[in-house]
Amino acid sequence: MDRHLSHSFQIPPASLSIFGTITMLTGLVLYERLFVPLARRFTKNPSGITCLQRMGIGFTINIFATLVSSFFCIHGVAEVFMSVGHLEFLYDQSPESMRSSAAALYWVAISIGNYIGTLMVTLVHKYTGKEHIGCLIGT
Repeated sequence: MDRHLSHSFQIPPASLSIFGTITMLTGLVLYERLFVPLARRFTKNPSGITCLQRMGIGFTINIFATLVSSFFCIHGVAEVFMSVGHLEFLYDQSPESMRSSAAALYWVAISIGNYIGTLMVTLVHKYTGKEHIGCLIGT
């Protein structure tokens, strides 16, 4: 992957994940302002589509993004559908007294997954050696 924006500036590999975050934040606005009202017209559902349909769309987009390539922006679009669907599902299905705890556990699970991903990349880098940088660190 060519990370050069100019001859003198190169995007650091660790900064590439920001594109998924920026896409997710932009996508949330578009999702709420464009997708939900359009879906409401067709489904007559106040939230546009159900939580499980949202999660299914998010998983499908994520699978597509992984098969095609690791485009961080496409993963950000998938995250819009998955996060919104998961959190709405937790709020709808949890008792009122446990809603904040359910949301907190969701975000804790996401953060643990991020740490495990970082650990895996670190271990691959450590055990493959510095001379074999590979596709994970050197891209």
